[in-house]
Amino acid sequence: MSARWLDEAMPAIREMERVSDLCAEPYRASCFDRLLSHWLSQLPGIRSEVQIQTGPAPPSEVAESTAPVRRHVAGFLASYGLPKDSVENLIDVRSGKVLARDLGRTKRSIQQRLGVLLGLKHFATDGDFAFPQDELVELCRHHGAYDQANFAKTMKATTQDSIAVFVKEGQSWRLTKPGERYLAEVIQSIVQPQARPIQARLDIESPPAGAG
Repeated sequence: MSARWLDEAMPAIREMERVSDLCAEPYRASCFDRLLSHWLSQLPGIRSEVQIQTGPAPPSEVAESTAPVRRHVAGFLASYGLPKDSVENLIDVRSGKVLARDLGRTKRSIQQRLGVLLGLKHFATDGDFAFPQDELVELCRHHGAYDQANFAKTMKATTQDSIAVFVKEGQSWRLTKPGERYLAEVIQSIVQPQARPIQARLDIESPPAGAG
């Protein structure tokens, strides 16, 4: 998705958030999902994967609609043409357990991916792409990717279009706007490995030849 397309999409997404906020609290996320699904189905060349329904949302769907932040996650994914279930396939937002398997082959690339996925987790739960450094350190240790000597250097050297992906704020790190784009590309490379038109922009290794 081009930056121009994203600029054109955001006003529509904000309007959907405004309309869904008029719904009763338990139904707001479901309302947003339906509006988003319908809007996507009207776009040329884009087919919504979600069936549009009418009437009250099923109890199971209401139970899954945890926080209003979920609408922002759906909007973020939609703005880059990413599947709605991307978060569930990448990281458990409750426990912080990373579910993605393709995290790279070096400590540096694994740390980069874990960093943006951790940002995604906090965006899903807190509505903010900021995350504690200690949480990333523990995650890197769990995946055998913690390099104490080069940890900060790796964070500062990770770029998207020559702009820093992470910015330090006290004892936390935050994804910058280019970092959000970087996150979207990481998501795409993991959940849609067959479509990598922007892989060259990622500061990570390419998969081995023939890897699917």
